[in-house]
Amino acid sequence: FKLSVTGDQVKNHLKKWRKIWGRVANLKNLSGALWDEDTCTIRLSEEHYAGHCMTHKADAPFLNTPIEHYHAMASIYGTMGAKGQNARSGNDLLSIDLEDEENGEVNMSPNVGESSDPKAPPKKKAKIKHVVEDPLVITLKDGFKLVAEALVKSSGDDDDIPDDLWDVLSTLPDFEEEHLAHYYAHLVDNPKTARAFMKLTQINKSIWVSRYVKKNF
Repeated sequence: FKLSVTGDQVKNHLKKWRKIWGRVANLKNLSGALWDEDTCTIRLSEEHYAGHCMTHKADAPFLNTPIEHYHAMASIYGTMGAKGQNARSGNDLLSIDLEDEENGEVNMSPNVGESSDPKAPPKKKAKIKHVVEDPLVITLKDGFKLVAEALVKSSGDDDDIPDDLWDVLSTLPDFEEEHLAHYYAHLVDNPKTARAFMKLTQINKSIWVSRYVKKNF
């Protein structure tokens, strides 16, 4: 399977995920927020979640539901801006070791493999070359690889929606069936939102539906 990705596509994709990572980092620092390492979820109490989402609707997909590609984002952006001993230096040297594994030197003489001659010129030691690797280049290389892998991995299941989506949606109380049907169509058109919706508690599902109804009716 080959995936053709242009430089601009990768650049825009990295910019998108860097923006998402910035939002996630800020939300993790919310007062009262708990971080679930096992599921990569920022958890708020139901009351806190409802109040926050009323004023910050764009944050809803990142709260009380597993964050998509969290580990990939952390690998690309998590160390940027780090301080102290754990920070990665842009001047880290990558050594290319040319010395022989056994005696620590490389024989540069044309008589390699022949019997030793006391009159022969001394063996020359290969120099160790030091190459300065630009940290931005390292980050972009890793980023391109992770983005391509994520695109390939997600290409086959983007259109999948939970089989019991309507069964779950239709059981939510206090909503007209017409509104639920409209929201169901919205979820079918947005499979990722549908999968995130199914991971919510019932009260949070109702919040999402209520928000949609107020916005569209």
